[in-house]
Amino acid sequence: MARTGLFVYGFIRATEDRVTDVLGIDQGGAPGVVHIIADGGVGAVVSVGPGGDDKAMPSRKNLGSHNRVIQAFLAEITPMSFGQVVKGEAQIKKFMKKNRAAILAEIKRLDDKVEMSLRVRWDVENIFEYFMQADPELAEARDRVFLDNPTPSHAEKVELGRLFETRLGEVRTRETDQVLASVERAVREVKVNVPKTDKTVMDIVVLVNRAGLPLFERKIHEVAEKFPDQYAFEFTGPWAPFSFVELDLQAA
Repeated sequence: MARTGLFVYGFIRATEDRVTDVLGIDQGGAPGVVHIIADGGVGAVVSVGPGGDDKAMPSRKNLGSHNRVIQAFLAEITPMSFGQVVKGEAQIKKFMKKNRAAILAEIKRLDDKVEMSLRVRWDVENIFEYFMQADPELAEARDRVFLDNPTPSHAEKVELGRLFETRLGEVRTRETDQVLASVERAVREVKVNVPKTDKTVMDIVVLVNRAGLPLFERKIHEVAEKFPDQYAFEFTGPWAPFSFVELDLQAA
């Protein structure tokens, strides 16, 4: 018989154990029923999961189930990332006893707050040429390397690339600061991610009070209108505040 453990979705305030009508990830061919294990005012949101040293597979189905549970408790949960599994009730209670103050502090900090994601990209075919057209100094440097010199050296090409990356970074910083200043009144915390592509202007996540979502969305629309047409704004959410959770379940 396969061993089972508990798959942990997150923590809420709770004073007693209870069974919910929410279904979690599959275990043994059927979705596990989500229930609350309470201890000292803290409740772990769990369902039956893999046991021993097994891991929950991040399949599309399991990820969908995980997100469905998080959404069901969105207004109150301090969520854990996918794949947090403990051996059983004794281990999760040990963790809650040991970390009760930290868990309650996180719940209070994230209470009724949601995460919004904002990505801005340059909607252009060639980002290098776009910058050349917008920056005369950069265009002059390119011409010195490629037009005035039929056989540019490797060092010259590297220097041009370095200048381009510098300009790219300066523009990203300036425009990220502009966007963040415009939404400052609407957000509680901000995390700025490193852009993953040359065409990414900014990739940020913000923590927003649920009641402040209309203000946040209005501010994003207002600042987007100030940017040229080549800038594409995309924001998504509300999501559970995964990016802002500071609990480590591995300390159990």
